[in-house]
Amino acid sequence: MTDADFGEPVLPETKKSKVTHKDKKGEPRNYLKVYETLPVQLINGYGESAYTKMSDEEVWKAFAKPQVSGAQWMTELCSPEEERRGIGLNRFLLAMVNYAKYQKSETVKEKNKKILADGIFDGLNSEVDRMLPSFEYCLAFKKEKTPEGSSALRGKASQAEGMPQNEKSEEMLKAETKKVYEWLKTDQRSYIRMMMVWQSCGGLSHVAASHHRGAQCFRYVGNMLHDEKKANDVSLEEFQAAVLNRNSLKKAPGIVQVNNHDFD
Repeated sequence: MTDADFGEPVLPETKKSKVTHKDKKGEPRNYLKVYETLPVQLINGYGESAYTKMSDEEVWKAFAKPQVSGAQWMTELCSPEEERRGIGLNRFLLAMVNYAKYQKSETVKEKNKKILADGIFDGLNSEVDRMLPSFEYCLAFKKEKTPEGSSALRGKASQAEGMPQNEKSEEMLKAETKKVYEWLKTDQRSYIRMMMVWQSCGGLSHVAASHHRGAQCFRYVGNMLHDEKKANDVSLEEFQAAVLNRNSLKKAPGIVQVNNHDFD
């Protein structure tokens, strides 16, 4: 095992990289790019992230640290400005809308019913039905910007979720916002929160599933882009040879020895 396998990446300091630490005016940015937002910053590419075992105070202090890319923090919620806080909450609301709709899909409901106790299953669905309308009502439409240059060629991201602003009232928006605010209390049971934490495992399930998909593709089509004369799939001998090589074992392909037991 080496730092190349599991060590923290070390990025070289270059004049070019230092320029990217500031915005066009040479000042730290209070807006975030997608790779600076919470879902990307909190993922540990090797397994479970540490934030799940940290207190809110510890996590918040880390959120508020300046990023090497030039961003002042890793969530707009750290800003004292009302507008930036609104952007941070809108990111949260969009994620909750998507997650709630995912739990309402028939395929997911069938799987949940098989693995969850009846009380938990019913409680989850009841909470999703109760909170989804509030998430959707509070979610603001993405602000449209006129694309220029290369952005005009690529197209733009879309956000179809949410209700048009002209169909909302201030009184109703405050009422729905209060429901979301009360829902965030940690002294009350939330089946949605329980499921999110359980399914994410601090990002471990996503990391494991990503690497599993990589290994699966490697097993079936790993030779596809290397040698047209060879079969696309990776043979057992090639798979074993790669593992043996990484373990610095000079054994003949075909036999792997683990704890004095041989496996064909």
